[in-house]
Amino acid sequence: MPISRSRSLSRAMRARERRKRFRLPPASGIWIRTDLDERIRGEHVVARHGQFQRGLALTIKTNSGSNIVAGGLIAGMIVLGIISGTSFRLVSDQASAAIVTAAEAAADRAEAAAVGLERMPVLPETFGALYNGTNDKAAIENAAAFAVTHDRPLQLAPKRTYTFSSLVLPAGLTIVGPGALRHDGTTSSGDIISIGANSTIESLNYSTPAHGNGIWDVRIGGGTHIGYLETVADAQSQGETVATTGDDVHVGFHRAVNMDRPLHVDNSAGASLTEGFHLGGYDYQSYMRGIRLTATRFYNIGRGVMRGRSPNAINEGPGYNSILLSSAPDGTIAGGVWEDAGEHCFRIGGSNGPGAVNTVRVNVGPLVVRKCSASAIKINPNYTGRAKAIHFASVIGVDVGYATGATAKRSDGLRLSHCEDITFGSVDFVVDELSTSAEWALRLNNAKNIVIGHLGAKFVESGLVAIDETADVDSGQGAAQSGDVIGVHIKSVVGAKGAGTYPFSFDLPNHEVGDILIHGMDVTGLTTGLAAFGTTTNLTDILEFQGRVVTSSTASVSNPPASGNFRFDLRINGAHYFGPYREVRPARQPRILGRTPSTQALLPRRSARCSSSRMRGGRAGQLRVGPHP
Repeated sequence: MPISRSRSLSRAMRARERRKRFRLPPASGIWIRTDLDERIRGEHVVARHGQFQRGLALTIKTNSGSNIVAGGLIAGMIVLGIISGTSFRLVSDQASAAIVTAAEAAADRAEAAAVGLERMPVLPETFGALYNGTNDKAAIENAAAFAVTHDRPLQLAPKRTYTFSSLVLPAGLTIVGPGALRHDGTTSSGDIISIGANSTIESLNYSTPAHGNGIWDVRIGGGTHIGYLETVADAQSQGETVATTGDDVHVGFHRAVNMDRPLHVDNSAGASLTEGFHLGGYDYQSYMRGIRLTATRFYNIGRGVMRGRSPNAINEGPGYNSILLSSAPDGTIAGGVWEDAGEHCFRIGGSNGPGAVNTVRVNVGPLVVRKCSASAIKINPNYTGRAKAIHFASVIGVDVGYATGATAKRSDGLRLSHCEDITFGSVDFVVDELSTSAEWALRLNNAKNIVIGHLGAKFVESGLVAIDETADVDSGQGAAQSGDVIGVHIKSVVGAKGAGTYPFSFDLPNHEVGDILIHGMDVTGLTTGLAAFGTTTNLTDILEFQGRVVTSSTASVSNPPASGNFRFDLRINGAHYFGPYREVRPARQPRILGRTPSTQALLPRRSARCSSSRMRGGRAGQLRVGPHP
């Protein structure tokens, strides 16, 4: 072994011997410096140190022998103390450290309490509200102003009703609590409650005695969010119930009872359209006009229910709609169940407000329309605008044309004019309390690109499809614009004829008709004829029927157009007829249709077509199936 390494080992061995000689056994009265390297648990602080024989654990006490205050010592601290029995007493008392720890904890609690105090709700009672039927207007308004100034919410206490004459609430107000607001009936015009912009309201429960026109019950400022809104009148009330012109107004759910006009979003007098209105859901009972959106875009209306006609809407009048859109582009209406509209249930009206923009790009979810006095769906932008790109998922019309008063309205199921690119997934008109539902299932003029996936109309009053100038408000007004009807595609029609002579009518003398495809027909109940044309109808493109027809007499066509654009592929009482109408050649042959001998026109190549010559005394141009002599 090298000499240097031997010397190093000798030095290490001598150092170990010296440490053994000078290690002191734990004994009372000896001062020891040690590190707190153990976990601290409340008052029971245990010290272990290499100088303690075999790592003996001693409980640390204060100099006076008391337990350590929680938080007074922390791991990693260096302490100096004396062994006293099974305790290790600190040389300096721990009281100062404990005081500091306790003070810090108290400061934290005080700070938290101060923050909570700053956010404590403000009660109107603090400002003198009595909630006993007297006028609490001043107390509520003063409490609201104080709450906004000190960034605290206003609380309407549970099971309390605050009576007032009118309220003007400041912008930026937060309202919590389910307390109710009661109008004392003294305000006869203007706003009863005016809510400032950018407010947040958990719930607003409002009631009022009956009142007349010229009153807005609740006017909502822009940027305001209301979780639940209830507006109830003791008896039927006129006027606007809830109105707003501001952007980004959100209402989670709105319930209205005995209010003629529950909701109106209108910025027609503003410089730009209102944007971002959101209504999550609604329940309107006893109403005249449910929801009106005017000069509004980027809106979302959730599903809801409207039921019960206002006594003020018994005599049907213009504007008595469940929903009326006027200059309202870019929106979504989720659908719902709408009953008792005093006029058309869903209507797209004229172009109003800044720029008089069209109502375009609107998506409508499934609708159940019940007992409306006029049409289930009417699109008619007052001859000045044009509705475009409107999509309806489905429509079920029940008892369409349910008249209650003296002023009967046109009650066609779908009544479309001044529009284009309108689509319906499926449409059905059925009955509940009445024997018929809708005059015509579909009536239109001045319309382009109308697509209907399914049209069901077994209970119509007059017929299935009419293209004429009476599809607008009054006869002849369709001529004010170009009344052409181009591009109507119906993929399925299931229905009965109705009381009219012809279930299909094309009488549009001043305009063009073309690209009309009516396929998937299953039409029953014919007694006289299938289709009628006006004497001067201008058929500029294909008009085509495909499907099945059942008739008890004939399937004639009145005034067929003088072009080959009228085409058909029909099974009439089981017999097959097809081809351009003007290319038919007769080939008579007896044939049994069911149990009735009959004569039909057949083509030479075993394909039946209708005869353009006289058959059994009928005039040229009839699809005629009659008894064989």
